[in-house]
Amino acid sequence: MADILKITIPSLIVFLTAYYLLKKFFDGIITLKEIKRASKKSKQSLPLKLQAYERLALYCERIKISNLSLRLNSSDDNAIAMANAMLISIQMEYEHNLAQQIYVSDKLWQIVNLAKIQTIAIITEAKERCNNYDSSDKLMSECEKLLLEFKKDPMDSAISAIKEEVSVMLN
Repeated sequence: MADILKITIPSLIVFLTAYYLLKKFFDGIITLKEIKRASKKSKQSLPLKLQAYERLALYCERIKISNLSLRLNSSDDNAIAMANAMLISIQMEYEHNLAQQIYVSDKLWQIVNLAKIQTIAIITEAKERCNNYDSSDKLMSECEKLLLEFKKDPMDSAISAIKEEVSVMLN
C-alpha cells in the first residue's frame, strides 16, 4: 500500500501541475484571441463612428440659419415662403441624418436635437414677426436679432460638442 502511495501521490501532483499549466496556457490563448477580435471590431467600427460624426457636423452646418439663407434664398421669395422653405429643409436634413444617433452618445444626440429645436424656434418666431409682404431679407434680419439673444448660435454649440466628443474618442 505504501508503494502505491509513493507512486500515486507524485503522479497526482504531476497531473495536477500539468493540468493547471495547460489550463493557464489555453486561457491565455483564448484571451489573446478575444483581444484580437475586439481590436479588429474596433478598427472596423471606428470609421463608421467617425463618418457619423462628420455627417452630424455637416448636418449642423447645413441647418445653420445663415447657411439655409444662402442655400434657399430666392430674390422673389417673401419672408413667409422663405421661413417655410427653411423649416422644411431642416426637417428633411434631420430625417436624412436620423440614423447617425446610433453611433454617437445619447448626450451628444440630445445636444444636436436641442440645437435643431432652438433653430426651428428662432425661424418660427422670426416668421411670426413678418407678414406676407415682407421680403426674405426682413426674415433674416429678425432671425439675426433673435440669434443675438443666445451667447452662441445653437448649431455652433452643437458643432463644438461634436468636436469635443470626437477628440475624447480619439485620445
